[in-house]
Amino acid sequence: MKVLLENWRRYVNEEQAAGASQELDAAEIVRQAWENTSEGHLQKAFSQRAPGGAGSTFDDGTTLETLRSAGWSPHPDPNAYVRDPARGFVTDAVGGVLGMLPVGSLPDQHEVRFQPAHMGQAKSDTGEAAYEAVAGFEGGRPPMTNTTLLIGPQWYQGHAKDAEKPVIWTFYPGDPAPPPAKDAPRFIVEQDILTKTPNTQKIESGFEDEKGGKMLAYVGTIADAKALGFGNIKYVGK
Repeated sequence: MKVLLENWRRYVNEEQAAGASQELDAAEIVRQAWENTSEGHLQKAFSQRAPGGAGSTFDDGTTLETLRSAGWSPHPDPNAYVRDPARGFVTDAVGGVLGMLPVGSLPDQHEVRFQPAHMGQAKSDTGEAAYEAVAGFEGGRPPMTNTTLLIGPQWYQGHAKDAEKPVIWTFYPGDPAPPPAKDAPRFIVEQDILTKTPNTQKIESGFEDEKGGKMLAYVGTIADAKALGFGNIKYVGK
């Protein structure tokens, strides 16, 4: 990973020293990263933002081709939310709805569901299903008129066609989100829920694991979400 990061930083420095306009640099960087990203990763990233899901989703009619061909520019990121080694880009050609609120913005007794993140596809470093916190909240999801795209070195083996070159990390409606607190856990897994919030109610999540087994979800409260270390709550319509 250290070598990958060093190669990535060298690549960024070379691009910045090329002397072309920022917009042309951005378009070329995104194009190269897109072409170097596995089709499986792109499809998975897009499926997580499909209309009807929890969290932030794109407007109806948005496709992977829409995103690939959008006019991308460097994101100004005035709050410096995009952290090294990622680079942020933005387009006004694609919008959607923002489906996330800080955990502290809802009352402690507000009902929350802890479910396998990204329909069970998100995994911890040890291969366990990572969990997310979702809830309905007043006012629904605010509309966004732009989309953020993040690129950087590959996350995992097979993410990149050429591991020495950058790849697409993710894309989502709106602007870069605040990073988690420094002491927040990187992943929250089922055992954390069972251990730290034993009074949560076990239910079926509606998702299946790689072997076709049913995955569980848990119903709790915002107070439970805080105890588990969640920083944000994703919106879900039901």
